[in-house]
Parts: sequence; C-alpha cells; structure tokens
Amino acid sequence: MKRMLKKLSAGVSVLALLAGCASPPKQPAGNTPAENTQQSTGVNRAADQTYLTTAVPAAAPARRTTRNVPDFVRTAMQGAPKDELVGVGMAVSKDLSTEQSAMEQAESRARASISRQLQTVVQNRIVDHRRTSEADPAAVISYQETTIKTLSESRLLGAKVVDAEFDDSSRYWVIVRMSTAEGAQEIKRASSAAAIGKLQPARLATLESIEEMEKDLAKVREEPVEIVDDATR
Repeated sequence: MKRMLKKLSAGVSVLALLAGCASPPKQPAGNTPAENTQQSTGVNRAADQTYLTTAVPAAAPARRTTRNVPDFVRTAMQGAPKDELVGVGMAVSKDLSTEQSAMEQAESRARASISRQLQTVVQNRIVDHRRTSEADPAAVISYQETTIKTLSESRLLGAKVVDAEFDDSSRYWVIVRMSTAEGAQEIKRASSAAAIGKLQPARLATLESIEEMEKDLAKVREEPVEIVDDATR
C-alpha cells in the first residue's frame, strides 16, 4: 500500500514539474492584442476623418462690408454660398411707434444693396460695349439710364431675407441673398424693357448674355457689400 502511494506521489510530482516547465503559447508575430486593437481603432478613426473631410462643402470666401456690422449680420453673410449676392440694410427705431417702419425700411434698403450691385454690372457692361460698338451714344446712354432706373425701382423678388433683428442700439438689420443666376435674369428683364426703340436686337443680345452677366456678377460679389442706411440710401 505504501509503495502504491509512493508511486502515485512520484507521478504527481513529475506531472507538476512538466506543467511548470511548459512554455506559454507564443503570440503571433506583430503587435500585441492591445496594440492591434489600438491600431484598428486608429484606422477606423482615420477613415471616419477622411469621410468627414470629403463630406464638408468648401467654405465660401469671406464677405466684406463697407463698415463694421454686428456679429449676427456677419454670420449671416458668411453663410452665403459662393454663387449668391448679399445685401444688407439698416434702419433705426427711435421707439415702439417707429419699430414697424424701421423694419420695412431696413428690408427695402437690403434689397437696394443688391440692386446697386446689379446696376454696377450694367454700367460696366455699357462701358465695355461703347468701346467696341458703333451704336448711337445717345441711345446707349438712354438705354443705360432706363435699365438702372428700372432696377432701382424693382422689388427683386428673387432676393430672400435670411436674417433680420435689432441690435442693442435699436438698429434693425436685414440681410438678403440672391443667386447670381437670379440677378442676371433681373438685369435681362430690365434691359429688354429699356432697349425698346433704342438698341438693335444684335447689339442687345451682346449686352444681355446671361453667361457673361453671371461672370460679371461673380466679380461684383467679391467687392465689399455696401450697407444701405439713412446715410447711404
């Protein structure tokens, strides 16, 4: 009996010794599990970052103004797409009785701000036309004056209000935006009416090229936006 116990004890000792000497399983070549997890996470994050970068649209160039404006006005201006004109109007409300009037004046002036940009395009195109054309100068001047007058009186239905509010000084600000495509169409409508009896169709077609007007409007869009208020109306 004692011999059996001794043999069993010796066998257990040998097994224990073998178990203790056995080497732990080797990790596969490369990073540890923790490192693999970290690397995988890093790759996923990089992929996410790449996706987000391509999904964000390109920022439009900063819009400038002829003078300082409140932060909320500047924010509304900077949010405009690259193919839109921006107009800003302001009116002062002295008390509650003039509040509604100030709001209406500011919106009208914001539209006038865009109208003046359209008028600049007309003037520039007329100057270029007169350099290369043999049209009657008096007829061209009359056409220009009538077109500009029509634009100045237009409500510019394509111009949309994007923000309007009072600042801390009881000044009411309105920001409107209008696409260059709408602006070109607005010029063409005013131009067509003004040209009747003044310019030949061939000459008018040159002045009313939508593609060229949109290019001219894109140039005007890069100029500082004029703030139309009591001083500049």
